[in-house]
Amino acid sequence: MTVRARLADSVNHFHRTLKYMDRAEAPKYGEFGDYTAGISFRDYELWDNMTSLILQIDRAEIGTDITIDDFRIGLPPADLFPNPSDTCGELVMNGDAEGVGASRYPIKIHGSASSLLVVKDENMNSYFQLTKRSDSWSSMLINLDHKCLDRGVVYLASAKVRVHSESEHPFYFFIRALGGDNKWFHHSILECPAQKFSDGWVTCSGEMMVHYRLSNSTNAQLRMAFVPYADVIDVDVDYDDISIKYHRGFVKKLVVSKPDAHCWGQQSDVHVGSSIFYSFTSVVENGVTAGISNVSDNNDGTMNIELDTAPTIPIISSEENSNFAADVALVSRNVIVRGESEEENKGEFISMPFHSINKLKEKMNGI
Repeated sequence: MTVRARLADSVNHFHRTLKYMDRAEAPKYGEFGDYTAGISFRDYELWDNMTSLILQIDRAEIGTDITIDDFRIGLPPADLFPNPSDTCGELVMNGDAEGVGASRYPIKIHGSASSLLVVKDENMNSYFQLTKRSDSWSSMLINLDHKCLDRGVVYLASAKVRVHSESEHPFYFFIRALGGDNKWFHHSILECPAQKFSDGWVTCSGEMMVHYRLSNSTNAQLRMAFVPYADVIDVDVDYDDISIKYHRGFVKKLVVSKPDAHCWGQQSDVHVGSSIFYSFTSVVENGVTAGISNVSDNNDGTMNIELDTAPTIPIISSEENSNFAADVALVSRNVIVRGESEEENKGEFISMPFHSINKLKEKMNGI
């Protein structure tokens, strides 16, 4: 199916192909088949001097009769767009493939030769089927609203996947984003265990915290890849119920014991330790340092410490799990006393006599 546009007083016209009918979509002779395509009008097609805009079917064999029924052109349903009152509540539209009949809008494909169709099973449930994967990175592609990727915000990401292979293949979902430095990078959000076709539909899910670099991106795409890449080029994949749903906002404040924090104040710095196992190969920051923007007394033995920077690490409270609760330490008023490092001076000590607490206050700020 193609679009032809003609300008006034011109014999020239513009021509572009909307979509080729895939062999899997093409009906048998004498039978009807569904054909859907999305049209996004280009600037020149909307110029004032445009006299005609024609939608036509091309490339049918000579002598072939074509019957068209139930032909419609219209806007996608409202539920395929973000909720105006909660634009970041769900980042994936039509993730269940139930939105527009046989259309996969707004889900796209990464891999020019691949095919992504909406298929119904015996229970009339719709899902996406990716076939003819052309390279190791062939995948569904979903554009995400980068304005919703605020630093430290947590989303719940999940998808149902069925792999058409009896060999087990691990895979992962990642976001390919254009950073503030105008360079593309990959950020893994879900690592999924190996599965095979006999496992049926398998749900892969987990929390996704927006990393500092991701929060500065200007373009973000959700994609999937297998591990290892080269061995699974020809494996077909089914997707259903793809979702990235808002879970909670970034940590704005910490509730700490008043006896521990009674002297903490604005513009001081605190260090929040990680609540998870950390190793040098981890992509998660090993703690975060933030400034205190405000301190308030809860009058219950605790104080609120409001932060000026959103942490991008998982923070577990003592109420959630006392064994993994994050440690919080004031760092801006710590005093480090260090002796000489030269070999001949080792063993010496530094004496700092203060005859009264008032003298100490005079010598050091914030005491």
